[in-house]
Amino acid sequence: MSASIRGPYNGKIPLGDTASRKEIFSCRPTSSRDEKRCAESILSRLARKAYRQPLLDSDVDEL
Repeated sequence: MSASIRGPYNGKIPLGDTASRKEIFSCRPTSSRDEKRCAESILSRLARKAYRQPLLDSDVDEL
């Protein structure tokens, strides 16, 4: 299983920067070097909430 997150396109955020988007996208990379770190941070936060338990790094790596 894999997940892919795309967008926003053309640098525009559709429907504005809502509270739920701020909650999900808690990290915004400022350069391409930061993208992986931000993705890992977002995924691990969401996974902890979804699984309702602490996660190991290996758990996040599988995501």
